[in-house]
Parts: sequence; structure tokens; C-alpha cells
Amino acid sequence: MGAGRVRGRFVTSRGCVAHEAGFEPEDGELFLSRKVPASGRSRSMLSGRSVPRSVLGSIAAELVTIHGQADQLRIASSVRQREFLDRYAGDDVALAAYGKAWNALRAMDERLERLSSQESSMRQQADYLRESIERINRIDPQPGEMTELRARRDRIENAAEIAEGVNRALSALDASQVVDDVESSSATDLIDRASQALRAIHVDGMFSELADRLDSISTDLSDVVFTLSGEVDNDLGMEDLDAINGRIHELDDLIRRWGPELSDVIAWRDQAVFDLEDLDASPEKVSQLQAEREKLFGEALKAARAVSKRRVAAAKELAAKVTAELESLAMSGSKLEIRVSEREHLDASGADGIDFLFTPFPGSPQMPMGKSASGGELSRLMLALELVAAEKHVVAGGSVPPMTFIFDEVDAGVGGKTAVELGARLAKLAQSAQVIVVTHLHRSHLGRTNSTWSPKVKRITDQSPPPSIKCVERHVCTKSPACSPAVKARRRWNMPRNYSNRPCLTDPWQAIAGKSQNQSQNRESKNTTIKGADMTQENVSNQGKGAIFDLDGTLLDSMGVWDQVDVDFLAKRGFEVPGDYMQKVAAMQFRQIAEYTIARFNLSDTPEELMEEWDHMARVMYSTVVEAKPHAREYLATLKASGAKLSVATSLPPMLREPAMRHVGIFDYFDEVVSVDDAGDIGKDRPDVYLLAASRLGIEPTDCTVFEDLLVGMRSAKSVGMRVWAMHDDSSDADWPAICGLADGVMFDFHDAPAAL
Repeated sequence: MGAGRVRGRFVTSRGCVAHEAGFEPEDGELFLSRKVPASGRSRSMLSGRSVPRSVLGSIAAELVTIHGQADQLRIASSVRQREFLDRYAGDDVALAAYGKAWNALRAMDERLERLSSQESSMRQQADYLRESIERINRIDPQPGEMTELRARRDRIENAAEIAEGVNRALSALDASQVVDDVESSSATDLIDRASQALRAIHVDGMFSELADRLDSISTDLSDVVFTLSGEVDNDLGMEDLDAINGRIHELDDLIRRWGPELSDVIAWRDQAVFDLEDLDASPEKVSQLQAEREKLFGEALKAARAVSKRRVAAAKELAAKVTAELESLAMSGSKLEIRVSEREHLDASGADGIDFLFTPFPGSPQMPMGKSASGGELSRLMLALELVAAEKHVVAGGSVPPMTFIFDEVDAGVGGKTAVELGARLAKLAQSAQVIVVTHLHRSHLGRTNSTWSPKVKRITDQSPPPSIKCVERHVCTKSPACSPAVKARRRWNMPRNYSNRPCLTDPWQAIAGKSQNQSQNRESKNTTIKGADMTQENVSNQGKGAIFDLDGTLLDSMGVWDQVDVDFLAKRGFEVPGDYMQKVAAMQFRQIAEYTIARFNLSDTPEELMEEWDHMARVMYSTVVEAKPHAREYLATLKASGAKLSVATSLPPMLREPAMRHVGIFDYFDEVVSVDDAGDIGKDRPDVYLLAASRLGIEPTDCTVFEDLLVGMRSAKSVGMRVWAMHDDSSDADWPAICGLADGVMFDFHDAPAAL
């Protein structure tokens, strides 16, 4: 288990990263930790809560800068050089202004592109609306018409029954309305007689009141008789039943399409008229947006030129000071030139191309940084850059963020007075930062200033005792006595050699190629077939090639999602996650985990309720918390621009994968998205899902490259002739040696991904 404590007021990007992840420093402090158990999944923690490892890595990257012989190659990229120059210039206001202008321009471009891509569908929608409105208007439905028509139809269909009932009622009430010269008394006559009889009683009392009531009844009966007599002459059979049924059929068809009621049909028609007007006006809308886009481009260009002006000034100053600093680092005659050139297009960084050009000795050609010097010279060059940058902030009265710098073999090829001077420079940097130097020398002047060890400069050597070895991410040692048998395969140590002087696996390329340390340092050679490539590499064509990406653990840093679901779920019920819980449920099916959790914590929930709650929590986290692996978006954009076709091959269901892909901004890069469900519910232990992805892309399997983090998937892809690049993730720790032996390439983030498939 490794844990770190970060203190200070987070005014740099690390604070922004924490804020975006939903964390605010308490009393100016954040707590970072990463736990790697002997078995099961590791957990990254930020202030006591699980976070994706990329969030922890983003914050840690602002705290620790490694200048090792492998890491120095990254400064060769234009992106890293631009970031360093901008950090030196320190003009956050101009950068923020350009960033705002660029984001507005990009949003407008995306809007226009969306309108353009939707033009065809908009035309189809407009045609549909016109046809629908025309059809509804042709039938011309009226409010309440359906009810009236159905009533009329019922009367016609039951005409005989109606006539019989009317006649019988009239015969009882007033037979004269039915038969002429009838002698029998009707109900109305009888009531009239009863009323007259009561009025003939000349005694005060209720009789008069009863007679009034009978008169009222007689009046009502007369109205009923009058209404019924009118029905006798109503010839219902004359109504056109076929015409009524035809009209009802037309209205029913409208209701089926735009109902459920006739009033809904009329309301839909009225709304469609307005929608059609908007669609017909889309060309004018596009023209308006294009004009707005031109205005936004002008604003972005103006902001980019302001940034460029500051970069040119900062580049001249930085190059001069670094060149002067190299004189004292045994590199007399070395020269750094920082070239700021204007590009024809804008991007997120502005309108500048940044190139760090280095001349390591007099008479040597000027070449891009990283291709013109040895590892030791690059270490000293990076030391000079960091010294000048730190001094700039101190002189300007700015606050230097607390940093840790790690220099690998910065003393290579130097000694005597030069080594002492080099140590003095390191001690100077240590005044504002923590400095760690990795060296092969048993005794070194690097950490000495006036024969006294600088308290902030620490050494790690081949011959250092075991307690001085620090745990870090990428190095593996199987010989340290500090490693128990259960955790040997999962521990990482930052020492160049183990105690038996057998080379450790200090980088992934060694593990793949099975070469010595010296051979691995020569992986730049043309004969080396396994090589990471800078994503910014130009003039690379991937026409006719396919790239198939896994999601969880490869494109998405999502492996901690379910850990956090467990934490939050149990916390709501007043429990902490037991230490053995993850191990217990690791091999269970989803329902089994629900049943086990209910039994262990004596919960009243049903398994279905637990699974539904977990699914909901996962959907929320996949759509809000999950992040893309570092540089994933940039790499996908680069592949897309090079002509490659892209697909996803995942086990995630649609309810998780699409929200996550849209959240991290990678959804639109892919031509196809397939899952194991689409491949007949066959898992990645068989190649079906990868073959399906290749088929939908229209690319032969042998022209496809699969990016995976799980060994079982890599084996399946390799079995059908596909190339495989492995992404390191927590889930791959246990199988990492086997992965390194199988994969065509490995990477810890997409900076190491191949430009050419």
C-alpha cells in the first residue's frame, strides 16, 4: 500500500482536477492514497473517497516530475514543450482568454457540423411533416366529431329496437299518439283525473298540495310524450351508414398515427405547422451561424496572437538563460533555441508550433530535443530548464508550487569540479522543491554543498540499503526482502537493479523484448518492432486500417466505479466495506452478490431492489465521474484524421457505455460500437466480438489492431491474426508478465500508442 499527503493551497491545475472530480480541499489540504492488496482490485483514494486512477494521476503529475531517460523522451513532443513554455511565461490571463475564445469557436464548429450532418435527415423530416399535415387537412377532423359519429352509427344499427321501445312507451303514456280513436285510458289521462278528484275535495289540508304535484308530473309526462312522438316520425333507416363508417375509419387512421385522441391529432397538426416553418428556415439559420462563426474566429485569432507574442518573448528569454546555465553543467558550447512558428490553423493550444532545438556541442547539427543528446545530457538540460523556470517564479515574486523532481543519471559522464557544480545546482533547485537523484555512483558529490549533505537532495543508488528504496508505479522487483511472496508480482520499486545485480524490469519494453537493460535503451533503433509513437507524428496514413478499442480499463478509467458503488451503497445503510468483502464477491454473479450482501448485512431489501439500485448508481457514475485514460481523446482524433476506421468492442451494456462515452467526449470518433451481446452473447474468451467489429468496419482482421487491457481478450484477438496493444490497468496487474510476452506493444497511457497501425 502506498499513501501520500498533499498540503498547500491548490492554486494550480491539481486544484482544478480535484474540483472537477467533486472534491474541495479542506483547510487547504488533500489526501492522496493508492492501495494495492495482495489479491483483488486496487483502490485509488482522494480525501477518503474512491476516484478513478486517472484523477489521482493527474493530481500527482502536478506534484512529481520525473526526468528519467525514458521520461525525457516525452519532452520531445511539441505538446510538452508548449506546456513548459507557457508555464515559464506565466501569462495565465492571455491563455484563459484564448481558451474561452477557442471553446466558443469549437462549440460553433460542432454546431455547424451537426447541422450539416443533419441536413439530409432534416429534409426527410420536413417532407414527412408536409405529407402528414396535408393528409390531416384533407380529412379535416373536427373537435368532438368522432363521438357524434359513433352515436349516429349506434342509432342506425339499433333503429328497429329504438322504434319498438318508443311505440311501447307511447302506448303506455298516451296511446293516441300511436293509434287513432283508441278508447283505453293513457297514463296522462289517469293522472289528470286523479288531480281533478283531489281538487274536488273542499277540505283544507294536503289534498291541494298533492294535486299540484300531480299536475307537475303530468307536465313532465307531456314533455316526454312530445319528445317520443317526434322519434316516431324519424326515419333512421334513411341515414347513410356506409358514409358514417367510412368517415369513422378515416378518423381512426389519424388517431392510430398521431393519437391517442382526435384532439391530439389536431394539436399535433398545429405544432407540425410551426416545426415545418423552422425546418424550412434552416438555410437562413446556417447562414446566420456561419456569420457568427467568422466573428468568433476573428476573436480567437486575436487572442491567439496575444498568446503568441508572449510565447515569443518567453522563448527568447528562456533559451538564453538555459544556454547560460548549461555552461556550469559541463556542457560548454551547448545551445538551446526555442522556435515559435505560426501555423495556418488554430487548435486548443493556439496558432503556434513550438520546437525546442538543441545543439549538444559546437559543430553538431541543431536537432529536435530528444534526438540530439545522450540520456545524461538530456538530464542536465532538463535540470537547467527547471532551474531557470524556478528562478523566474522566485524573482517575479510568485509562489512556486511544492514539487518533487526525480533526475535519473544526471551525473553521467561528469566528475570532479563539474560534479560539485552540478550538486550546487541541484541544491539550488532544492530550495523550492524536493529533489531526488538516481545514480549508479556509490559516492557522489551531487548531494553535497560545501561538504555538507543538502537536506532536500536525496540519492538512490545501486548500493543503497533496502530501507531507502521507495515504492513507485512502473518498476518491478521480485528480489527485495520487503516483498512478501503474496505481493511480489504487484509491488513496484524505483531501483535500477535489484540486490543480486540482475536487471529489474525497469520498463515495459524489456518485458516484451526479453532484452537486457542496454538493449532496451536502444529501442529507438529501426530494427526494433515494438515501439511507442508520439501521437503528434505527421504524415502517417492509416487508410484501410481498423482500430478496435475495449472500453473499461482501456479507453475508460472506470475500474474503480464498482468499488465506489460498494462504499456509497453500504454507507447509506450505516456500514463500512469490510476488508474481505471485495475478495468474497469477486467471483460471484451479479445476483449472487446481491443475495450475499443481504445475508451478510441483514438487509431488508430484495435481490432485485439491490441490483436495480446498483445499476442506477453505476449509470450515474459512468455518466458523471468516469474519465478517459490520459490522451485518449487526442489519440482517437489523430487516428481518425489519418484515415483509420474506429470501433468499440465492449462487454458494457448500452445504458452504461453510451453515457460514459459521451461524458468523456469520445462517442463521435467511432464508426461502429459493438458488444458481446451483439456477438451472440459470447464473451471475450472467444474472438467473435472482435471479428464482428472488423466486419462492420469492412476491414480484414489482419488489418485491425485491438487495444485491450485483459489477457483473455488479447489472446482471442491474436488468434484471428489481429495485432494487439496492451493498456496497463489495475485489472491487468496479475497477468502483466504474460501480457508483455503476447502483445505487439504495451502502454501506460495513450502517449505511448502507435501512430501507424
